[in-house]
Amino acid sequence: MKRVFILASLVMLSSCSTIKASDPFLDEQLVGDWVGERENVVGCDYYSWATKRNSDGTYQITFYEDSNRTVDVHSESGRWWVKESVFYNKSESVMKEPDAYDYKVISSEIVEFNQISADQSVDCMGDYSFKDIRR
Repeated sequence: MKRVFILASLVMLSSCSTIKASDPFLDEQLVGDWVGERENVVGCDYYSWATKRNSDGTYQITFYEDSNRTVDVHSESGRWWVKESVFYNKSESVMKEPDAYDYKVISSEIVEFNQISADQSVDCMGDYSFKDIRR
């Protein structure tokens, strides 16, 4: 009887999975509708955006040339995730590699992003930092 109990316990424990820090996951604090802007940087144009990060790991973003977000320039969609405390996003249609950012949740309304690496095919991404503000 003792053997049956031990065997059953081992089977139950082996079927449990654990989440490691290195496994990708979705930070629920980042889900929702957000807006932000890139300030004028030498050699780069100003733009603003509106983005929606979904709880299934997909996102949509529209870039605008004005702060009121009335003149859209480009829209794209892709996947987002967090791995080892780093935020990643990748749009298959325009990016070969994902962008990577350190991020800090300032409040439930503001998240600060500091770029670690970017797809080199995208212009004006060096030393890039921004804040997303919940809509």
